[in-house]
Amino acid sequence: MDDVQTMEQVLRSRLVGVDTRERNHVSAISALEAGIPDRLMNFRVAQSENPEWTKIFDQLISITGTGLVSAFVGATGTGKSQMAASLSKYVYHQGRQPVMIEAGDLCASVKDTFGTDDTSRSVFVKYMRPSLLCIDEVNGGMSDFDIKLIQRVVSRRYDTKRSDTILISNETVDEFAKMIGDRVIDRINDTGLLFDFTWKG
Repeated sequence: MDDVQTMEQVLRSRLVGVDTRERNHVSAISALEAGIPDRLMNFRVAQSENPEWTKIFDQLISITGTGLVSAFVGATGTGKSQMAASLSKYVYHQGRQPVMIEAGDLCASVKDTFGTDDTSRSVFVKYMRPSLLCIDEVNGGMSDFDIKLIQRVVSRRYDTKRSDTILISNETVDEFAKMIGDRVIDRINDTGLLFDFTWKG
């Protein structure tokens, strides 16, 4: 009978989160190690009062680790970054490495190597390693060069077939698709989903 799980254990394993589904801290998590901004660390999925938001979370944790490319689009304050942080905590507790970074910081880290002994390739490779890479603030106003960098990161990670990538944007679906380009949209359609966060924050 030792192998028989109680209903509570089944629910715990299904809702996994340990840290994301519980209202209280169950296991310590390092925001720095997990690559999660401090401002997003305290939220628990159990606190969500939006069933649509929770439904997306449950859908995504069922396909993490499959090499998905996904995007969260919509107005500010709708929980896009919080979704990425909750997924990052889930991945972290699975023993895998998440990284959350803003698009501007990712692009700057590559451009900062120009004219130095460092190579942009070595910095670029750094973004191939995380099990989950969430790129926030992929918004209008980015330069063509920066968009091309994001496209390159997505394509390289897509080619590995094992690393998950999520893009987060405040644009509408149409604006985001036009900005990010057909190739990335094809990757999203092939492996994941584009989620439109239409509810009010």
